[in-house]
Amino acid sequence: MDYLFDSRGNCMSFLVTLEYPRYRGMVDAAYRNKGGIEGQRDDLK
Repeated sequence: MDYLFDSRGNCMSFLVTLEYPRYRGMVDAAYRNKGGIEGQRDDLK
């Protein structure tokens, strides 16, 4: 896993490698939960 600290936004960004079935499961869960972040916009069609 690689990471980068953004001092302007005071946040971390991470880059990870996943096998496709695990990635797909995460995407499906996020869509079912509408992202799970308050105030987040709906998915684009």
